[in-house]
Parts: sequence; structure tokens; C-alpha cells
Amino acid sequence: MKTFQERYLKRSWLKIIVLIVCIAIVVLLSRTHASPKIQSSTDSLENELIFPTQQDIKKSITLTIAGKRIQTVVADTTNKRTIGLSLYESLGAKEGMLFVFEEMGHYPFWMRNMSFPIDLLWINEDKEIVFIKQSAQPEDFPESYKPGVKALYVLELVDGFVADHAVSVGDTADW
Repeated sequence: MKTFQERYLKRSWLKIIVLIVCIAIVVLLSRTHASPKIQSSTDSLENELIFPTQQDIKKSITLTIAGKRIQTVVADTTNKRTIGLSLYESLGAKEGMLFVFEEMGHYPFWMRNMSFPIDLLWINEDKEIVFIKQSAQPEDFPESYKPGVKALYVLELVDGFVADHAVSVGDTADW
């Protein structure tokens, strides 16, 4: 016959094992169901967005501007264009996001939920840069940048790219 101490010790170990298994299950479930981080906002638009899939995120184009190759993530749907770089914490010197629209138009951009400054280039159907906004700051929100010319693409780059590489209106992008 087992003593009280042996029975108590056996139950304690069983409780610890059950607790560890429960914690492991919670951790695994939280990782598989976690959504991308978006900074909190009073704007209800965030609650209406569907987050991009891994396939969406992987879609990219390498382009060249001012002789520099840039790896860009493509934002070619309304959802991806709305989210933009807001899920990113930073951009590398040779990284960017290319926003692709269905038709030429006046496309305003803002810095909603951004955590770092960027340079923006509006590009027409001939891949010519038609407008530039340098060093757009996160704290500029809710201001939006809207050029007086039509564009088919907008390219977001690391802050300082335009100045560092002497990019100007009339230059072209190649991809």
C-alpha cells in the first residue's frame, strides 16, 4: 500500500504534466492562428481588411531606378494596396513596394499605421517618374500626398533613396 506522501507526489507530477501539455497546445494554436501585427487605430477600416496570404506576400518584381536594382513586393489588389507597408517595421536599402493600379489615375497616399519614413514615386504607363514625395513621415498622417498628374504605379522606397541616387521627375524605371 502506498503512503499518502507517495500518492500526493504522483498526483503532483500528473498535474504538472497536464499543465505543460495545456500550455504547449495554447502556444501552438496561437502561432497557427496569429494574425499579422497592425498598430491600433481609431479608424474602423483596419477591421474590414483581409490580411494578405503568403502567396500575396511572395509576389515580387526586381526593378531598376537610377542604375540601382530594387526588390519590390507587388501590391496589385485593393486589399494589398490598402495595407501597403503598414505591416513592415523597416525597409532595406534595396527594397520597396510597387503599387500597381488597373488604370491611370490620381492616387493619393498616406502614412496610416506606418512606423518609418519613406520616399514615394508616382510612375506612368511608360514607366516614367511623374511625381516624387521625399521623406514622407509617419507623423504626417492623416495628410495624404496626391500629385496633380496621373500615374499607373506608385513605388515606396526607403527614406533617402531619391536624394542619395539623384532620382528626379522624368527618370524611368525598368522591369
